[in-house]
Amino acid sequence: MRSILSLIRWLGPWTRPTSAPSQVIWSPIAFGEERPLTGRLYEPQGRMRGAYLMSPGLHPLGPEHPVLDRFCRILAASGFLVLCPSLPDHRRTLLTEISTRDLGAALDALRAESGVSRPALFAVSFGVLPAVRLAAERADHDHLSGLLLYGGHADFERTLRYVLRGRVDGERVRPPDLRLLPVPLMNLPEIPGLTGDRERLHQAWLAWMTEAWLLDGHAEEAWLALAARIREELPETLHPTYDLGTGRREGADDLVLDVLHAHPDYAPRYSPITYADGVRVPVVILHGVDDPVIHVSEAAHLAASLAQSPRVEVHVTGLYGHTRIAGFREILTMGRTLTGELGTAAKVVAGISRLAIDGHGGDERDRPKV
Repeated sequence: MRSILSLIRWLGPWTRPTSAPSQVIWSPIAFGEERPLTGRLYEPQGRMRGAYLMSPGLHPLGPEHPVLDRFCRILAASGFLVLCPSLPDHRRTLLTEISTRDLGAALDALRAESGVSRPALFAVSFGVLPAVRLAAERADHDHLSGLLLYGGHADFERTLRYVLRGRVDGERVRPPDLRLLPVPLMNLPEIPGLTGDRERLHQAWLAWMTEAWLLDGHAEEAWLALAARIREELPETLHPTYDLGTGRREGADDLVLDVLHAHPDYAPRYSPITYADGVRVPVVILHGVDDPVIHVSEAAHLAASLAQSPRVEVHVTGLYGHTRIAGFREILTMGRTLTGELGTAAKVVAGISRLAIDGHGGDERDRPKV
C-alpha cells in the first residue's frame, strides 16, 4: 500500500512536473562482460518491494535526462530498487541490436545486485524496442515479471511517417517537428547523396538536437538559427545532407521513405511488433493521447501484437505526454474529464506496483548486500 500511495503522490497532476523525491540516493554502477557499461542504481526507500530495470529512449543525456531521473526517483521512493543503464547507441539516437544485448547485461546486473530473480522492465519511448526484444529472448528463462511500455512505437515505418509528415494512415494530424528530422536519417542503412564523413554529419545533427530539444516554447526560427551556427563548422560537402536533417532544405521525408522501400526488411527489424509474439509476461501499455513524437494509435497496434502475453492493459490518457505530466487546468482544456483521467492514473499506478511486486514474491524485505 505504501508504494501505491507514494506513486499516487508523485505521478498525479497535483505535483509539479519538475519536482522529485529529494531523499532518494543513487550511485554509479559498472557492469557488462562483453563490453564495459555504466548506469545509475537508485536505492529504494525503506524495505524493498521489487526491482525495476529502465530502458531509456533515444536521447544524448541518457540516465541524466531530468524526466528519466525523475521517474527513477519516484520508483525508488516507492520502495523499488531501480537500475537505469546508459545505453551507448541510444545516447547516439541509434536503434541497434547491440542495445538489446546491453539491456540484457543490465538485467543480469540488476538481478545480481537486488537478489530479485524477476525484475520488471520499464521502457520509455523508443526504449520499447530493446525491451520487447529482450523479453522475447528471455521468455524461457523466467527473468522478467512484466513490462511497462510508456509512449513506445509498434511499427517503425508508421512511426517515421508520423515524425516526418505528421501523418497517420494517410491523414495529416499535426505539423512535423523539425527537431526530430535527424533521427530517421541517422537510422537509415544508407543516406543517398551523402558525400563526406557520415560520422561527422551524425555528430553535427546530434549537437543540434541536444540543444534544440531544450528550446521548447521557442519559435522555429530559433531552431534554424542554431542549425545555421553548427553548419558553419562543417565542410561544404556535408551541407546539403545536413540541411535535410535540420529542415533548412525539404525532402527528408521522401528520401527516408524511398530508402525504406528499397530495403523492405529494414523497418520490420526495428518494429517491436516483429518480436512481440515471443513475450510471455504481463504487459502494461501507457500512452499520451497527444504524444507529439509517437502517435497514440501505436499503443493499440502494440497491444494487438502481444498475443502470447497472459495479460495486456492499455491506458491512453491526457495526463501523461511523451516526456511530461499535465496539470489540472491543462487536462480540462483538452476536453477530458479530470475524474476519468484520475481513474486512469490509478490503474497505471496499480499496474506499476503490481508488475514489480509480483516478481519480488510479494514480500517486503531488505535487499541483500552483494
